[in-house]
Parts: sequence; C-alpha cells; structure tokens
Amino acid sequence: ELIGLEQARSLLGNQLPDSIILARLTERTLNKYPMTHLLCFLEMYPSARAIYYGASKSKTSIKTVAYQHASINSMKLWYDYSEKEVQHSQDNANNFIFSMPIPDMYFFQGNLGRSVIRGSGYPEDRCLVTGSPRYDTLAQIHKTAESQAATMSRNSSKDLKSKPKQILVVPSLSLPDALELIEATLLAWKEGRSEYDTNIPIQITVKPHPATILSHELKRLTEKYECGCILESSDDLYALLLKADVVITSYSTAGDEAIALEKPVICYSGTGVTMSSFLDIPAAPIVHDPEELDTALKKVISPADHPLYDPNFIVPYRDHWQSLVDESFYRLDANASDRIISELFRSY
Repeated sequence: ELIGLEQARSLLGNQLPDSIILARLTERTLNKYPMTHLLCFLEMYPSARAIYYGASKSKTSIKTVAYQHASINSMKLWYDYSEKEVQHSQDNANNFIFSMPIPDMYFFQGNLGRSVIRGSGYPEDRCLVTGSPRYDTLAQIHKTAESQAATMSRNSSKDLKSKPKQILVVPSLSLPDALELIEATLLAWKEGRSEYDTNIPIQITVKPHPATILSHELKRLTEKYECGCILESSDDLYALLLKADVVITSYSTAGDEAIALEKPVICYSGTGVTMSSFLDIPAAPIVHDPEELDTALKKVISPADHPLYDPNFIVPYRDHWQSLVDESFYRLDANASDRIISELFRSY
C-alpha cells in the first residue's frame, strides 16, 4: 500500500534500485503518518540518502537527523559538501538538496565523528555530540570493569599460566571482510603453531556480527587448517570482551568497546587501508598480514617469562586508550538516551 503497485511489481522482479523504492516508501509513509522527526543512520550510506530524499518530498515538514551508529574515521569521509549544497540545506530543509540529500542535524556518539563530518563542510551548529544509546550498557559495565579486574588479579600466577589465553575475533558486518579476518587469524595460528601448542596455549573465539551467518564457512576454514582451538560463540559481546586477553578486529566498533573495557586490541587491515577509528587515534596496533598478526599476538599474550613476551609493545597504544574512549563515546555515562531525547524536543 505504501510503496505502490508499480514499485511492488518492480521490486518482485528486482528491476528497480532499492534506493528508489526506499525513497518512495519513506515519502508515502510520512504522507500517511505525519511525523515531526526522522532518525536514520549517518547520511553517507546510500540507503540513508534515499530516506532523506523521500522525507524532503513528503507533504509535511519533518526534521531529519543523522544518527552515528558505528565507529568512524577520516577514511569514511567520502564526500565533501559544496557551499551551494550546505546553503540550500540551511535555507529550506524540505526542498530537494541539489546533487545530494543531507540531513538537518547530526547526532554523534563522540567528538571524532563530529570532527570528521565537520571537515566535510557540514555546518557546525547542526553537529551535536550526544553519545550513543547503543553504548549505555557499555558505560554501566565500564564502571564495574575495575572491580572485576581486581578479582581476576587475585588468582595465582600458576592458575593464570595454565589457562589458555582467550583470543576474541570480532568480524565486521561484511562477509568477505569477516572471512578474511578469520582466515588471517588461522594463518597466524599456523605460523606460530609450535609455540601455541606447547608454550602459549590459546582459545580462539569468533563472535560474528548479528546480521552475518558464519557457521558453515567457519567450519570449512577450521577443517582446512585443522585447528582444534577455534569456536564460534553467540554469547553476549560484553561478556566475551571481559573474558578476552586480546581482541582481534578489522573495523568493527567492538574494537573501540574493547578499549573502553581496557582490553588490548590488534587491528587487522590486510593489504587495504583500515576503516577503523584506530587510523585517527592510535589506540591499537594495525597489522597487515598473518605474520605481523602472529608476531603481535605473541608479544601481547605470551607468558611473562617467555622470550617473545614484550611488556612494552602495547604501552604506546595504551597511552591513547582514554583519548579513544573520550573521542569515540563522549562521556560514556549511560545518559546518551536522555541527551538524544532532550535534543530532539529542543529542536522541535
């Protein structure tokens, strides 16, 4: 009903771009159910641009807000707003923005996001740092992380040495990226297998993105490399982070979350440029191949008396942990939801 018969027919035949369907759906929805605000992901994604365009064509005036939902870095700045676009946006938000739809406001989870988008030419007075409700739970866990760390430190060094080191691998939403990250981890394990089997026992846990199914591919890779120390987990991410000795990720926000919980992170980018926030704030080493990953892992998780253990390896990155938390998560005080609601009503 909302999309329209002609769009539905095209959708079934897969002949109409998703962006056109999404724009039309947004326009018809707002015409039938008038709203005052529309919140969407950061506008740099094509689907969000289509939604802003659909909102601009609706019969009722509506304020569009771009909400930062994931990590960001300067490499994600794919578009610079022209002076004409920005001025047009300020003059009349409900007209079609010449060349590209942009939101009326941005809500950022931290100052890093604001500085990146602000650098594109977007008006500073429309950029608000609110924090993200997505991380209000993280903020609560962050408060208790120190006491949990103190409890763990009371374990005897003998017990800690005998337990396998917990390596948590958190891939991104992208299936190709996820498979590359997992295979790189397995290749790193294969590279140093003699040490991992005898002197540095490890357990590799893969926590897939909720929207990505990896079970079949993970089984295939496990059999390919004959690795008996890797498994997939559906447990709560924060529970896994708290148990981890090190976290491996590519550009998942989980890397930032791990840093907030004071867990060392190794960022794997492969041969490409990393899309993680560690590009702007060096809170984690960035490695580019399985050999580098293996070397970094051994420096972090080897027993203190092992010749490959390097207590100074993570120090220069640790110096940036607090900066990353401040810039990525704002206050991390569990009040982001209240700030967003307050700003929405303020802007009405």
